[in-house]
Amino acid sequence: SRIINWKKIFQHDNDIALLELPSELIFLPTIQPICLGWPEDVSAGEKATAIGWGKIEWEGELSSKLLKVEVELLTNTRCKELYAWAYISKNMLCAYIPDKDACQGDSGGPLMVIQDGSW
Repeated sequence: SRIINWKKIFQHDNDIALLELPSELIFLPTIQPICLGWPEDVSAGEKATAIGWGKIEWEGELSSKLLKVEVELLTNTRCKELYAWAYISKNMLCAYIPDKDACQGDSGGPLMVIQDGSW
């Protein structure tokens, strides 16, 4: 296996990596591909699912189990209002729901939207 990091021009954008496997992956009910969408495929107000092993509280430890949270997609304008302290670029997709969130360690993890029955 080999991890291929996306060339980062600016450290806050393009938070993605590819995983090259030594052999072909066999799909099972619990192992399925996910589509990579385009920005115009989603819109503010849609529900999304974020998953990760990030921290479960701001100063806490990383989670030992995979966690998920249901969030709502936001416009970048609204995102900048809610996260005024953070850098939000035009290349970022923002999601939020009161009292629930992804946390440190979840960055770059999946944010998934179901469309036409597929992730």
